[in-house]
Order: sequence, then C-alpha cells, then structure tokens
Amino acid sequence: MNDYKIRDLRDLTGLTQKAFAAHYGIPLSTLQKWERSSASPPPYVIQMIARSLPGTDENSVKYTCDDGTVFYWNKEHSTVSDSLGNVIKITIDLSGIKENNLKIYLHELFEKYYKAQADFALDCKIDRSEDIIWS
Repeated sequence: MNDYKIRDLRDLTGLTQKAFAAHYGIPLSTLQKWERSSASPPPYVIQMIARSLPGTDENSVKYTCDDGTVFYWNKEHSTVSDSLGNVIKITIDLSGIKENNLKIYLHELFEKYYKAQADFALDCKIDRSEDIIWS
C-alpha cells in the first residue's frame, strides 16, 4: 500500500476537515494535529481509510467532473465508485465511451443512487412511526 498521509486521503475524498473527521469518527482536533504533523495517526488508521477509498486502488480510473465531483471505474471488479467509497456494481464494460459523456452518466447514476438511499431511509423512518402493512 502506498505511503499515504492523512491529508492525501482527505484530499481524495474532497471533504473538509470537519466532514472527513465526522465521516471517519476522528475527533476534529486530532485530524488537525495529524495534518499539521504535530502528531501522527497509527499506521492501521491510514491503511483502513485508504482501503475504503477507491482512488487508492491502482486498478481504478479517475474521472473528475466539471463541478469537481470525482468518480472511479474499476474494470477488474466491474464497479464504479464515488470519492466517499460508495460502490455500484455495473454490468457493462465502459471502454470506448466518450470521457465527457461518461462523466455525465456517472454523475446521473450516483444522483439516482443518493436519491434511492434517501427514499429508502424515509420509507424506513415512516414504517417505524406508522402502522402500515404494504402488500
């Protein structure tokens, strides 16, 4: 595994320090010390975070959209991922698709994925509070 620094990994996600710390359960002050080199994270923390990010995989192709959103395609595993490590299994080979178009397709795919996640969470929340049986 590459010798990543915590800042490199955060940069791969595109998250702010606050959002990165919250996402990985790291106290913000600890993350700030690690990035300033006032302290060092344990190597296992770096390895665990790096393994969760698709940009650290040498088999991934990175696509950066005009708005800065980053996606990765791993042909070997037939997956596409966003910068936070959300992974979608795909059933087609993306080779030969025009890069600009592919960026748009990936953006749309993940927007639908995020919406589906939000809808699912809402359905579950309603189910907990309502006495509804769907048939």
